[in-house]
Amino acid sequence: MLLVEAESYRAAGKHLLIDSHPVTKEAFGFRVTPFTLKRLLDLKIDHFICLYADPDVLAERIQKDPQGRPLPTKFELSVHVELQACVVSMYSILTGQPCHLVDSGIGAAQLMQRIQRIIGLI
Repeated sequence: MLLVEAESYRAAGKHLLIDSHPVTKEAFGFRVTPFTLKRLLDLKIDHFICLYADPDVLAERIQKDPQGRPLPTKFELSVHVELQACVVSMYSILTGQPCHLVDSGIGAAQLMQRIQRIIGLI
């Protein structure tokens, strides 16, 4: 399904943002469920962007809108961010596409401008 949607966007000259969370916090620790190399290559991704934020910012966001999530410790939040960055860095290395790690501890409008600049929309 994702591959079909990505191909239809590409054919229409549109951009597609795939929001992936390969690292999840579980009761036992962390779990990483990455895309396979074949899936990454089939998707023909041209930019990898990993959003990160200071653990205090992340904790504040979770407290404001928990969505059923328990509040991890600052250490766990730091590990989570680092694991996400490791996964996206590996995606970048394996596919030969650029990877950008972007601080998301800013306002949404400013964050969108940063991302649009990275991918060449502005």
